[in-house]
Amino acid sequence: MDKAERTAKPLPANWNRVGYIAFTLAGIGFTFWGSDRTQGSMFMALALIFDPYDQTVPWNERPRWVKGLLIGHLGLAAALLGYVLAR
Repeated sequence: MDKAERTAKPLPANWNRVGYIAFTLAGIGFTFWGSDRTQGSMFMALALIFDPYDQTVPWNERPRWVKGLLIGHLGLAAALLGYVLAR
């Protein structure tokens, strides 16, 4: 099989949940107890890479509460970064 014919296999949803929770907790930990608080906001933003919900569902078809949670998470990460940079 040629390299161009192979497709990347997506991670199972349970690994995405583990990554999402781990990065979110790391972000909270670095924000409150870390010496460099910018790492907290970065970990919070990177947690969104690991979409813990069904990735086969397009954004427009996701439930409203999932969209709200993900947008709220992004807003929190942006607010943390703005707070840290303003200090």
